[in-house]
Amino acid sequence: GMISFGNLYISYLLRDFPLLSSLSMVAPFWSNVNVASGVGNVYYQVYTDPQSSLILRVSEEISNFTGAFNASWMLVATWDRVQRYFGSFSQVNTYQAVLAVNGSHTYAMFNYKPDGLQWSGGAVIGYTSADHQFFFNHPLSRSSSVVSVATNLNSSNTGIVGKLIYRLSAPPPVVFRDCGGTLDPRQGFVMSPSYPDEYPDNADCVWTMQLDEPQQIIFSFVRVAIAAGDILSIYNGSVENGTLLVSRSGFCSTNATRECPLDDFHAFIATTFSVHFKSSFFGSSLGFNITYEIQHIGSNCLFTPCPVGAYCLHNLALNSSCVCPFVGPCDAAAADVRLVGGRSATEGRVEVLVDGMWGTVCHDFWSLTDARVVCRQLGYPGALSARVSAFYGAGSHPIVMDDVACRGYERRLQDCLFDADTTDCDHYDDAGVFCDGDDCVSSPCQNGGTCVDRVGSFICRCTAYYTGSLCSDFNSLYPYGLGQGDSTVRRSRSGVSFPIPLPDCFVVGRNVETRAYVMTNGMISFGNPYISYYFRAFPLSSSLSMVAPFWSNVNVASGVGNVYYQVYTDPQSSLILRVSEEISNFTGAFNASWMLV
Repeated sequence: GMISFGNLYISYLLRDFPLLSSLSMVAPFWSNVNVASGVGNVYYQVYTDPQSSLILRVSEEISNFTGAFNASWMLVATWDRVQRYFGSFSQVNTYQAVLAVNGSHTYAMFNYKPDGLQWSGGAVIGYTSADHQFFFNHPLSRSSSVVSVATNLNSSNTGIVGKLIYRLSAPPPVVFRDCGGTLDPRQGFVMSPSYPDEYPDNADCVWTMQLDEPQQIIFSFVRVAIAAGDILSIYNGSVENGTLLVSRSGFCSTNATRECPLDDFHAFIATTFSVHFKSSFFGSSLGFNITYEIQHIGSNCLFTPCPVGAYCLHNLALNSSCVCPFVGPCDAAAADVRLVGGRSATEGRVEVLVDGMWGTVCHDFWSLTDARVVCRQLGYPGALSARVSAFYGAGSHPIVMDDVACRGYERRLQDCLFDADTTDCDHYDDAGVFCDGDDCVSSPCQNGGTCVDRVGSFICRCTAYYTGSLCSDFNSLYPYGLGQGDSTVRRSRSGVSFPIPLPDCFVVGRNVETRAYVMTNGMISFGNPYISYYFRAFPLSSSLSMVAPFWSNVNVASGVGNVYYQVYTDPQSSLILRVSEEISNFTGAFNASWMLV
């Protein structure tokens, strides 16, 4: 009383969908049917002419239920006068399943004759997808009342006695587009939907700004905390045709609530500025906040040479200067500020040179933004904290700045807005900073790892064979996980990957295999899934090829652990070169062209 897909599913152990099997199934009346007695038959036929009377009929019936539907293919399966195993010979059931496709969606129709169900047998009516994401059990399934689907209008979902219709194909996900828009061509913020609350799944947002003439666009990340699989991209130009400037992904963190590393500032000259955010169907996070400002570049910037990593800023005095947002000063700006009283060169009380005299800064409205300007002026990549209340001791020089209000992109602290009237301050209000030094100076990464400096820390990018925060741990495993771009196998006892196409001439023994399946039971099978926890030595009774690094009673359904997989096809990629080297050491010259990890 069932139709299965991909492989046979012959079982009379009746239970609700989804089952442990990884097959898709449709069940108009799954029960302990007996046709071996010679009574009853099961018929089926495929129809492929969209203009045939039966396909036109099923199109009309489904359209009445779900809206316009024009079938192009149909399978009709009929169980005619079938008996129940060990049941009464006088009781027989007749029912039908019709599967119809229109090129986009698949529907199942179950038809029951008014007197067609004379025995129940605890039958199951419903369907399930192979990944167990879409399944349905009729409320009367596995009850003695299941026979009433043929006679009771309340048992129908179509308003027609004895007729059920279900869509088997997943509905298209609802894309959240209530976001994005046109940006203010002066300054503002770009924030994720619902910020600072979590953004919705399946969001697709585009923000754009169009300027009349080329201008300097300066933007910085206030916050980026997005989930794995979600991508935030910024373009010089349109999303479709522009140049990608910055991309942030949740893959930078395995915990979606942790924030991605931020670069303080980015600047470029353009007429179009676009931000694109796309979230996945699974899981969201805290979101992002980007601040931006438009600066008139002026003609002087067209002739101002700035070093790599710096940008030219045209100011109201109709001249220009180079601003170095990441790599420190690109002129003598550092000579105008110093840090005093700290334990190292990266911290101390801030003193600035004004009219040839050193002076201190009052801490009123002193913020991390102000501290960042000071630290970059001194050549450091960023600031860790802004200190107040003479944290590094009271100064003795005049107090020359109060109410400092930096925007964040200034070249020097003296370029920020401030009040020169400091009569309400004393030296107990002296401001200080703790700058982020270059944590890579001591070359902390081992075994050939590359050090990347971050604000307040560093990360080591390890070579292929090593892992750990300092690349000190030898690792025989190849890189894996969401950060590597891997796919995951569904967390269930019967989890199985989507079919993985294999390259030509993928041979196991003398068998040329065309597809592989990665399963949670610690096995890879070829041709079809092999989901079994009945362990025995190879060969098995199955006719499938299999590879088992650790075939056992694996449990990922508890939510702990994952099974990842990825295919690599570039023969020059570092991982394929690595596997070629390792296999060559074992067996002689071997140059891989394809790899599944």
